[in-house]
Amino acid sequence: MCQVSLDFLIFIKRNASFGMISVLTGLTPSEWACDEEAFETSSGTCREIMAEIMALGRALGYDESLIPSNAPDIILADARVKLRNTDFVPSALLDVRRKTPFELEVILGRVYRQAKVCQVSTPVCILSCQLSVAEKEASWLTLFTRFSQ
Repeated sequence: MCQVSLDFLIFIKRNASFGMISVLTGLTPSEWACDEEAFETSSGTCREIMAEIMALGRALGYDESLIPSNAPDIILADARVKLRNTDFVPSALLDVRRKTPFELEVILGRVYRQAKVCQVSTPVCILSCQLSVAEKEASWLTLFTRFSQ
């Protein structure tokens, strides 16, 4: 049965998207919020992750009044202002820096499993889960860093 609470969906929209972008870029939200190129590059992926989670929410019966369709734009604009010059580091990025397994696999894994039950497509969340597993097993972050220089 398809079951995820609204509170979880709201939490996951921010946590999964900002955490994943921080892991992929190696930047904290403050750093990418202050860097025009990093923000523009990463905000598209953030929007896609949020859109997939919102699609799951719609499949679960949460309508526009509970999850507005413009939520990604609002969250990103808000984050760009509120996260500047903060010392906030997503726990996923902290975990990667410490070389410990990070929670994105658990968070996005739950979204993926529920989306599968609800027959909702989540390709960006699936890719994020796969990257999480690859990081743990083959240190993809080292490879990513090497190729992005």
